[in-house]
Amino acid sequence: MVKGKSRKEAEEEVLRILISGPKANSKQFKDLGIITIIMEGILDHQTFTKIKKKGLKVLNIQSIHGLFKIHDIDDETQRLVHNRSLVRKFTKEMNKEGLPTIGILDMDYDGIGKLLGRKVKLDKNILTTSESTDIETLLISLIYQRKKEETFFENIDDSIHLCKNLGLVRCAIEGMKKKGNDNFKQSQIQKLFPKFHDYKNGKIKNENFLEARKRHYESSSSVEKIIQTLFERDDLCIETKREITESASYVKDLIEDRLNDVESQWGFYIRGHDLEWFICDKNRLNVHKFRDSLTKFVKYDYIKQHLMFQSLDKWRIEKELPELFA
Repeated sequence: MVKGKSRKEAEEEVLRILISGPKANSKQFKDLGIITIIMEGILDHQTFTKIKKKGLKVLNIQSIHGLFKIHDIDDETQRLVHNRSLVRKFTKEMNKEGLPTIGILDMDYDGIGKLLGRKVKLDKNILTTSESTDIETLLISLIYQRKKEETFFENIDDSIHLCKNLGLVRCAIEGMKKKGNDNFKQSQIQKLFPKFHDYKNGKIKNENFLEARKRHYESSSSVEKIIQTLFERDDLCIETKREITESASYVKDLIEDRLNDVESQWGFYIRGHDLEWFICDKNRLNVHKFRDSLTKFVKYDYIKQHLMFQSLDKWRIEKELPELFA
């Protein structure tokens, strides 16, 4: 599907496919008063499906990932397009057709971007997980308060501490980007995380997964150690090391000024998938079982006070719609 096409061209073609169903059934959607919530991935879809009010037929919950499966979009195309961009475009097109739709996006680095003075504009009918970086941090931070005794959350404070360090370095990278310095990429942080399949059959010589895992825990124990690991692994110059160290200190001060408490409000700046890795490792779970285990704890009462759900409820009331979640 994508051979020889740009990302924009591929997204436009995929969008036409994804929206073909609602367009073909537009009259039925309108007659039944169906509203659609579209999101990026699997965990957010599982969450919204879990809290959807039973018996409510007017709410259509979809994810870009799920629509890929329905329409058999090939892997190469999925890797080229951006789910985040498709949520925006799908939402816009649905509303142009007169089909009420809300798009849900992870906040990602927009939060720290705003603190750094970057203009962040949200399209109409788009909500984000703000003030949480993503659906993972939103759920874990709120559910953990209610379910601390569960084995799933055992020793999670240690994992959160490591992710805070990683999160500050990730935010420091965004700070460097704001100054026009692209020496660091977020992918360089991601490469610090060992993946078991990378170590199968001796693919990485002179090292096994357990050794890599141990080193990852050690190197994540402080911001300084993370930066030193990047410095040594990527053969960076002393000047770049100094710049990212200064940026980490600067963004930490920004976050403290914004949140007043950088320690407890960690959901604003750590990446959910970082924390997911440590929880999976501690509990010996793969990512599928992680999602299923976390979703099992989800209750609307636990998360309804989050800004995203409050905004959704405000939108529902303005549209004179029935209660969507319970």
